[in-house]
Amino acid sequence: MNLVIKQLLGDDKITQDEYDILFEDKSNWLKKEYLKKEIYDSDDSVFHAKFEETTHQYRFYPDTLNKIIDLQKESNKIDLSYLIFLNFDFIRHIDLLNFKENISFSNCKFYGSTSFMNTCFEKKVYFDNATFFGETDFSFTTFKMGGSFIKTNFRENAFFNDGTYTSDIVPNLSEMYFRGSYFEKIIDFSNSSFDKLDLTNTFMNITNFNSIKNSNSNKTFIKIFANRETARIIKSHYEKQNNILEANKYFVIEQEKYIDELKKNQDNKTEGNKWVKLIPLRLNKLVSNFGTDWVRAILFLMIFGFFSLFIFMSLRYSLFTFPHEFYMGEGWHKDFDWFNIFMSLIILLFAYRLSFIPAKIKYFYIFFIVFILIGSYGLFFDSSFQNIISKLINPINAFKDDDTFNGYEAFGMLVRIVSATIIYQIIVAFRQNTRRS
Repeated sequence: MNLVIKQLLGDDKITQDEYDILFEDKSNWLKKEYLKKEIYDSDDSVFHAKFEETTHQYRFYPDTLNKIIDLQKESNKIDLSYLIFLNFDFIRHIDLLNFKENISFSNCKFYGSTSFMNTCFEKKVYFDNATFFGETDFSFTTFKMGGSFIKTNFRENAFFNDGTYTSDIVPNLSEMYFRGSYFEKIIDFSNSSFDKLDLTNTFMNITNFNSIKNSNSNKTFIKIFANRETARIIKSHYEKQNNILEANKYFVIEQEKYIDELKKNQDNKTEGNKWVKLIPLRLNKLVSNFGTDWVRAILFLMIFGFFSLFIFMSLRYSLFTFPHEFYMGEGWHKDFDWFNIFMSLIILLFAYRLSFIPAKIKYFYIFFIVFILIGSYGLFFDSSFQNIISKLINPINAFKDDDTFNGYEAFGMLVRIVSATIIYQIIVAFRQNTRRS
């Protein structure tokens, strides 16, 4: 029951007829006896035009609705909850395009087609527990302070495409909640901009999330997702469409959100040991961005090779008293070569850091840097330098008669296990971009 409108009736600000028409079951209006059979056989535009001409209720209803809105203008919130609408077009039926107050359509029923297209809600709008029985159009609509669609039921297609869900005045305050909502047919969010999106426990049949973006250019794309469940739902729908590239993108976001959840709930014992879960997740991110970035994995393997070389040398010899067989050529100056080794490592670390940048052009710079680095080996080192690193990190050597790690078998086992794991991540990342369901 809408207590605000009930109070308006009690204060004699609206009549009983006006009150009744707001809550009348309008699903039966189309079945009135005075609507002749031939009207049903005509097209929709003719039918609705005839319907408006011949139905007193249909003409009377928008006037009553605007009156109810005007009577609540002085309050901070306009309460239209529990109302029943038929073929509702916000722009056509309401006298203003911009709502500057909070407005509630909670528990409303919308029969026929419903359109909020090109509407601007300056404050928050609520559609909690509402039911849309016909096609619903929120395309090109602006929710400056967010919208709440908790446990909302959409029986037909719903369009939220090209919407703007952000505030120009108060950034990051526009949150769109669709928790527990039910979309029986198509739901379209394409080309929309979000501050925050929450799809927890939402059922969706056919979806379109193409080209959704962050409304705040200073925030990363991942920030628009309220939780891991939201990313998982979008990911699962791309997997159903066999759109592997998009599915991988949302899989990464899902894992990032999982890390955030574990960090925030470290004292929650029901979740188990957080560090047992966090360590492999963080390593997966560092090595191959959760099995999706083979370039990062190769760079990580190269860097690991350098560190393995340093540790191996410090264990077996000394960082500054290498035997002659490790020099990289006659007449080689040890200090000069160490400088190049360290510079190579720094360059690799820089290229590795570039792999975390969202821009796709990063791969051009990474390949350019690695190409120059590999080319420089021919100028400053002979092949023995690369051979040493290759022998250290090649896990296949464990099955050969190889004495590289004689006396340091434990260290050798660790190096090759880690190397094999990184190589596996490279293979997984390659497969993620080529696999098919």
